[in-house]
Amino acid sequence: MSLLRIPVVLAAAFGLHTTMTNPNPPVSAEETKKYSAPRPSQFVLWWPTMFKTAVWLGTVCEGAIIVSSQFQEQKLSQDILSALVVGPRQCVDNIRLTPTVIAGSLLSVLGGYVRYRCYKALGALFTYQLSIKHSHRLVTTGPYSVVRHPSYTSGEMSLLGSFICFFGPGSWLRECGVLETFVGKTLVGAAVSSWVALVVFSVYRTGLEDRTLREEFQESWDEWARRVPYKLIPFVF
Repeated sequence: MSLLRIPVVLAAAFGLHTTMTNPNPPVSAEETKKYSAPRPSQFVLWWPTMFKTAVWLGTVCEGAIIVSSQFQEQKLSQDILSALVVGPRQCVDNIRLTPTVIAGSLLSVLGGYVRYRCYKALGALFTYQLSIKHSHRLVTTGPYSVVRHPSYTSGEMSLLGSFICFFGPGSWLRECGVLETFVGKTLVGAAVSSWVALVVFSVYRTGLEDRTLREEFQESWDEWARRVPYKLIPFVF
């Protein structure tokens, strides 16, 4: 049963990787001038890399434990289990596929798909840094016909889904005692804080983007906002 968990967790990692990978190069200083409010430009460039690194590291560690548990007589397997398992060796039998990890993986994959659709809809206009390009146009199709800022929604979905996979029942961190250690508790605190920070950051950025796009496109933006009144979640916000 634990082997079936590997592709499910891999799917979650790919979903988050998609949402956290910028398809375009950083923008020039000239293209950011219309966003005059303070903004953490460098922050949005390294934060996604941090998330991707953490999730892939967790994916590799959990996969290594699961595979090693199938070949415990091998010296390499014993070394891996000794290094990564905090509790009794038998705890690896509790690493398994659960409804929780399936739900988390689906959420992460769905977030990745939504973000991919955003990449396709915006093309070269999609940037992590707030910018208005010389050839900028107002995109109102695809995911942007459902909510005005679906890329932020997709990031929150994938990050939450990944956290559910790695901290939920059946996970290496939970079943092998890692969450009971100082490092584990620090990881949980960092994960919760990061997701809350992402939500707050999304609310801030959507407001700033709406104001700037309205100034740039005027009546076109007003018409779009009438047709698509929600920023992040349909019928909620």
